[in-house]
Amino acid sequence: MLDGLHEDLNRVKDKPFVETLESEDSTDANIPKISWYNHLKRNQSVIVDLLHGQYKSQLTCPECNRLSITYDPFMTLSVPIPNKKQKDVEFFFIFSDLKQKAFKLVVPYPNNDYSVRKFKQDVAKIVNKDPNSFYFAFLTQITREIIADEDKVTAKDLRKKRKTKNLFAIERNPEDLKLSAKKIEVEILCTRKTTDYFGKVFRKPFTFKRSMYFEPHYTTRQVYLKVFKTFRFLYDEYLPEAEKQRWLKLSDEEAFKQIYESKEPARRHLKLFLVTNTRGYENCYFCGDRRCENCELECSDKKRLDEDVISKIKDKKDYDLELELYFDNIPDEIELGRLNTCVDPKKMEKEGEESKKKEAEEEKKEAGIQIYDCIRQFEQPEQLGEDNMWYCSKCKKHQRAFKKMEIYKAPPVLVIHLKRFKSGSGYGSGKIQALIDFPTRNLDLSEFVTNFELPMDYPIQLPPRTKEEQQAEKEREQAKAKDPSAQEPLSKKAGMNEPPKMQGDQALDDEEEKDGKGANKPRLLYDLFGIVNHYGSTGFGHYTAYAKNYRDNKWFCFDDSSVREENESSVCTPAAYVLFYKRKDWEFKQPEFAPMEAEPSTVNTTVNNSMNESQDPLQRV
Repeated sequence: MLDGLHEDLNRVKDKPFVETLESEDSTDANIPKISWYNHLKRNQSVIVDLLHGQYKSQLTCPECNRLSITYDPFMTLSVPIPNKKQKDVEFFFIFSDLKQKAFKLVVPYPNNDYSVRKFKQDVAKIVNKDPNSFYFAFLTQITREIIADEDKVTAKDLRKKRKTKNLFAIERNPEDLKLSAKKIEVEILCTRKTTDYFGKVFRKPFTFKRSMYFEPHYTTRQVYLKVFKTFRFLYDEYLPEAEKQRWLKLSDEEAFKQIYESKEPARRHLKLFLVTNTRGYENCYFCGDRRCENCELECSDKKRLDEDVISKIKDKKDYDLELELYFDNIPDEIELGRLNTCVDPKKMEKEGEESKKKEAEEEKKEAGIQIYDCIRQFEQPEQLGEDNMWYCSKCKKHQRAFKKMEIYKAPPVLVIHLKRFKSGSGYGSGKIQALIDFPTRNLDLSEFVTNFELPMDYPIQLPPRTKEEQQAEKEREQAKAKDPSAQEPLSKKAGMNEPPKMQGDQALDDEEEKDGKGANKPRLLYDLFGIVNHYGSTGFGHYTAYAKNYRDNKWFCFDDSSVREENESSVCTPAAYVLFYKRKDWEFKQPEFAPMEAEPSTVNTTVNNSMNESQDPLQRV
């Protein structure tokens, strides 16, 4: 629409052919000026004065590093929306004291090269633990894989592998750190009694693997007692109140005797089995049976791990000692599913309506993408595709050059187009519904614009608009070419040595002088005055608009035939599609229209004709 308005209002009647000006020197200030002059040779309208800015386009050859710089006009700043999908790792933090429920955590990481060691430091701050007090491992009901090389493995590797296995951060038991250097780590497989479709009883894993440390000289009873102490909390939490008070007064020794040693073997609450090495073709290390389904570990003060268990292992390289903890005759009140429960610490922190509202506002703010991030994404270099290669005059062939765009000069009225729509039919196509957080006042483009002056302030005179004027100028140029001393630089055609300053620029200069010779750099600020919203998707949608009344500075919402007043704080929505900003130090001067006085003869003629037509309308038929 704006292009059509420009063509209708274009004061250039005969458009000459203009070649694109190319340079390899980024410091040559004369190139953008001449490029703008060439643009005005074909385009002169109020649309150009208000809406046209100037890009600095830079192409770099990937083979010979040749640099090509052009300065191109633009009317709309189309900025991409960066992908702010946060990369994070989801895992469960298991405390050494199993009474404390596991934490389900989702922790982000900044880049793909972020090592596990650094990632652990971030996790340690969240759970308030020492980074060396826990380790990462991928656990299932029957397998266990510890992350050993924390410097080589990255957080990205954890995230990728977590798609197939659950990731755990496991805190080491402080008591295990006091054991000797000869301590052995034993994996614990947790099973419970269950029956199949035919009523056959078997032992089934129901939770992920645990691990414990034992001294080699421990007796098998000490092993039993330590395992019981670890899982005693299940009795402490789920026993009925009538039994719980008496139970809590018992020591670990007394409690273990009550559920194990004082009962008959068939009624004991738990049993430990030695996980066999046989796979149907080897004899079991502990019982010699090739069909062994794990050997029960005898609870005795006379049998030791090193002498009666570890000594029987023939191949210590291919086999690691592993125990099966079998819950058999436990009371019905005890819920073994407690071993698989977890909590989200974020949901435990705050309660109440006010805190929930505040949290929702913070989440909305965090979810939004800053408009400055969109502009930075626009300025990022990108390599041209195979279907859009650039011809390098030095290499004499087409190259996939690296292109970088910058805003050289911004117009007084800046139109920002948010590229919400992605072409294609596969994954990633469609509309981006993310909230873009943009300011309604003081949009600061100082970081992104090279030259703060307006394009209309170039020290040049307007090019000729007709063929006759263009021919006359051409003849003058040819005459000056014969006499080099008579040539004038382009900047002196308008009779001025430097661009005229606007009131805002002068005010900024005055502030610099007052503050001490430019101690505060000038800022390029814009205020929002209009928004085009789009609701819907790629194939369909509905447009509305927000606009600011320049007289009373009130915002209004325009929705088809409906118009209503809107709060300024409510105009920033995920539906925003096109933004209209006005430069803050620039004031638009409206033209003064003189009242038109019609000639009496014209008025009388018009009145008489209308009267005649109204008096006898049938005479015209």
